[in-house]
Amino acid sequence: MLRGDSRAYIVTVDVPGATWLGAASLIPFAWAGGLIGRRVGDRLGVEAATVLALIVLIATGLYTVVAAARLALS
Repeated sequence: MLRGDSRAYIVTVDVPGATWLGAASLIPFAWAGGLIGRRVGDRLGVEAATVLALIVLIATGLYTVVAAARLALS
């Protein structure tokens, strides 16, 4: 049995540094989105916040599927 958290090592092996930098560059945007979402959520009712969250998630999912399909077909 290995000692320590070997899973973290396994996950980070063979991941290019540019990928880590790209992921780190998104942290400020995630933080800002959280702040904006918190303020908007305080002003909206539960139902409206739920609908807005679903719209954003569905749009993101559709974009991902279209981008993947475009790559698969090219």
